[in-house]
Amino acid sequence: MITAVDTTQRILVMTFRATYGNTQLGEEVLNYFVGKKQFFDVGMIFEFFYDAYVALWRGGLEQEIRNLKYKYPDYEVWVTGHSLGAALASVGASWVVKSGIFTPDKVKVFTAGQPRTGDYNYAMWHQNTFAYSFRVVHHHDIVPHVPFQYELVDHDKMYHHRTEVWYNNDMSVGSTYQICPEADGLYCVNQQVDLSWNDHTHYFNTDLNVIMLKSLVILSVGLLAVCQALTSCEDCLKSENHFCADTKLCNSPVCLNSITHIINCPRAPNATYDDNEARTKWLPLFGASATGPVQAQKCFDNNWPTMKLSKHILVNCSDPSPILPLTTCAMLTAVDTTQKVLVMSFRATNTGTQLEEEILNYFVAKKRFFDSGYIFEFFYDAYVALWKGGLEQEMRNLKYKYPDYEVWVTGHSLGAALASVGASWVVKAGLFKPDHIKLLTAGQPRTGDYAYSLWHQNTFAYSFRVVHAHDIVPHVPFQYELVDHDKMYHHRTEIWYNNDMSVGSTYHVCQEADGFYCSSQNADLSWNDHTHYFNTDLDGYGNQGCPKKQ
Repeated sequence: MITAVDTTQRILVMTFRATYGNTQLGEEVLNYFVGKKQFFDVGMIFEFFYDAYVALWRGGLEQEIRNLKYKYPDYEVWVTGHSLGAALASVGASWVVKSGIFTPDKVKVFTAGQPRTGDYNYAMWHQNTFAYSFRVVHHHDIVPHVPFQYELVDHDKMYHHRTEVWYNNDMSVGSTYQICPEADGLYCVNQQVDLSWNDHTHYFNTDLNVIMLKSLVILSVGLLAVCQALTSCEDCLKSENHFCADTKLCNSPVCLNSITHIINCPRAPNATYDDNEARTKWLPLFGASATGPVQAQKCFDNNWPTMKLSKHILVNCSDPSPILPLTTCAMLTAVDTTQKVLVMSFRATNTGTQLEEEILNYFVAKKRFFDSGYIFEFFYDAYVALWKGGLEQEMRNLKYKYPDYEVWVTGHSLGAALASVGASWVVKAGLFKPDHIKLLTAGQPRTGDYAYSLWHQNTFAYSFRVVHAHDIVPHVPFQYELVDHDKMYHHRTEIWYNNDMSVGSTYHVCQEADGFYCSSQNADLSWNDHTHYFNTDLDGYGNQGCPKKQ
């Protein structure tokens, strides 16, 4: 193995050599059937890997690492290797943490063609300890499949730790890969049965046998370069680089869609979107807010019989203009004591005059939203009118009566923006915790600025913005504001139906917040798509009592 130092980028390196020669390979294979050794207090690792690492540690590595730590106390440590070197890299990263020399947040682990290294306890400890740990696997590489998960001799079970990055191709430049969300089951490379030694010796379209014969350093540098490329989007942007949405790499030399804001870093939502629940529960909820109290309860009776209307609130939310006529905003609350759910549902824009007020207001001003950015003035004032017009007292009463209930918040169009504000408001006001709130909106316009949207998406695990095909409203207000030159952003997570939204329709769970992705790729926009969601005409749906779909 070698160590290395980069004083410019403040990086220390530990890189371990792969299996060298058939004799060593034979020793490894035979050792799989011999024994394991206790690794500190966190499970067992294979004896060969343990003894090999201890030989290196006592042979000069310990003193070298302690010297480097003394000279460069705040540097990151990058640990890497291929094959046997991959297993030793896993052990080495773990060892320097267990020895108290480095903390886990300073260590990055990146391996290629790693065999299973330890048992369940070791693998679990490793993946819960290191935030940055990637096991790259090439196609049908045989080595990650050994030793067998189920050991025939001692009947123990051995496991890989996270995170596998699987290239199911030749790994040439631009090749796709899969970041596997599971650790070691019948997923990703473990689905392969036609295994290959050739794939083990070829990584990133490079014959590693040739590389090793020329120079071990070249291999190490190559792996470390890829390690840097696989830096997370957030870390990449914090380092003032760009992250490529196409290749999912940091500073990709060829990139059509670069991510420059952390809010757009791709990631899966922390909750699961349910299409059936959206149709059968959420749709009637925002349908009910579009009508009066009698028809609202009929909406519930037809679709969610245990849900009961609690309060219907109607207030004057007009722009203070001497010319325009009065306009109103409405919302309702409801309670289901069986499923322990409270509801806040906000009505959409309901007149042409109100729509004009909203559009004109987009060019006027924004207002501070607590300590988390700015939201559009019209949305702020409309929500405050509802809050002061009975909503505050209603929510405090409901919280007092049903302290452990979930709160479902929803709305369509203007109601969607008010739902976003409302969910945020009751959290900021200290009434409810974010983990007790579910937010689902339909056809939501941009509601606030970058700071508001970033706070929102980092606060709520369950927050979905459903967008129908070419719906025009999610495209407004414009992201770049012409008046104050601010940038407005949607918060996560967009659910985009690029179809008619009939039952069984597919949808995209969009991993970015608000860039050139999903519905933002559409230029041919539609008002009709805005008024039709889940194959339902929302203009008359609530007034008809939200007839149940057959």
